[in-house]
Amino acid sequence: MATKCLTYKIYIKTLKTRQTEPASVAFTAQLSHDIGHLGSNEAIIFDKVVTNHGNGYESQTGHFTAPVAGIYHFTTTVMAYGDENVHIQIVKNGNEIARGYTSSIDFETSVAVVIVQMAAGDRVWVRHFFDTTTPHIHGLGYTSFSGFLITSEF
Repeated sequence: MATKCLTYKIYIKTLKTRQTEPASVAFTAQLSHDIGHLGSNEAIIFDKVVTNHGNGYESQTGHFTAPVAGIYHFTTTVMAYGDENVHIQIVKNGNEIARGYTSSIDFETSVAVVIVQMAAGDRVWVRHFFDTTTPHIHGLGYTSFSGFLITSEF
């Protein structure tokens, strides 16, 4: 009888934990305007939020904070303009996890994609990282940042 009671308590605890965690996490944000200058290691702030299920994306900082631990997929698309090159990184807690490059020739677009394990509270964002250029980034929906939870870890 004690084993059944313990099993039931574990089952109830699992249900309560699942009820407090988001069923899914997903976001997409776009750059609504062109950017004429970014400094080295400066975050790109994607200010037009299209989707923010789980409320992990912060449009004031451009950072995504994982509300739950798990495996996440992130992608960014960046278009350059104005005869400049754009070097970008997707970073997790300040450390590079993916990289992209684009130039403005024929409005090239760079895409960086990464799948990464995250703890609750870890942060991911996109930044310009090459300090010898002053990139011009095309907004108006051509530049975006998205992510979603593939699977959570309990």
